[in-house]
Amino acid sequence: MRSFGAIARKTRSAALQAHLDANARERQHDVIQTAITYRGDPNPQFSAKGEALFAWRSVWTYSTAELVKVLAGERPQPSVEEFMAELPAFEWPNA
Repeated sequence: MRSFGAIARKTRSAALQAHLDANARERQHDVIQTAITYRGDPNPQFSAKGEALFAWRSVWTYSTAELVKVLAGERPQPSVEEFMAELPAFEWPNA
């Protein structure tokens, strides 16, 4: 049987990755990984979008830190919906 930590990590990871990819798809990218490859692109609009998504994907750092708190009993386990609502909002650049 898998531990709570393994289940929590898998559920959190799947939800977070889907959230990141959904934002990338708002601007016709298939997933965030391909969108961030436009960082430094000669097209300033493409480059700005790639940079913004690259910086925003650091929500993984927040997510990992919060999971550690749950596993240590420092905070209750939020639902996926509650956790997603805690994440910083993404704003597309105006470039």
